[in-house]
Amino acid sequence: MKDGLPPRRACEKVPQRFVPRLVTSRHLCLFQANTWTPIAPMRTTRLHFALVAVSNKLYAFGGKGQSSIEAYDPMTNEWAEVGEMPEARWGMSFVTYAGAVYIVGGWTPTDACSNDVLRYAPARGEWRRLRPLLPAGDDGRTICATAAVHRQNLYVVGGWNKEGNAANAVRCYNLETVSSS
Repeated sequence: MKDGLPPRRACEKVPQRFVPRLVTSRHLCLFQANTWTPIAPMRTTRLHFALVAVSNKLYAFGGKGQSSIEAYDPMTNEWAEVGEMPEARWGMSFVTYAGAVYIVGGWTPTDACSNDVLRYAPARGEWRRLRPLLPAGDDGRTICATAAVHRQNLYVVGGWNKEGNAANAVRCYNLETVSSS
């Protein structure tokens, strides 16, 4: 809880000047030229979504009230709808490993803070639900955590737990030995 409110309600107390606004500008950084260049807009306006790079494309997953997946091809400067997530979610953690995208936790349409670990294989358009996050003083449910991969391990750190409290949990998930649920 934040100020006695669950995360979705705690945000309502934030002064308006700090509330995120959806922006329409999109730019790509060209490191060699030290410049930014505009790119095509996504097909769907998104907030609190996952954006990852896999196999020379950018993939946008979900977002508040969203379950769609779009892929951006920098060679054509176009976005295309390429699929759907198993369910809408936002505030999830995400990483890439061995050509797959891993989506962890997040908030679902039923106002549920999730402990799911999902694997998406862009080459096949295939989803697998993996074993859920293990508890670390809670039941493993997390939103807005930070995630990183080191070697074959997925680390999920911090975020909010299902009560809306900041979590100090660090979870380690071996991506080579994980099984489907």
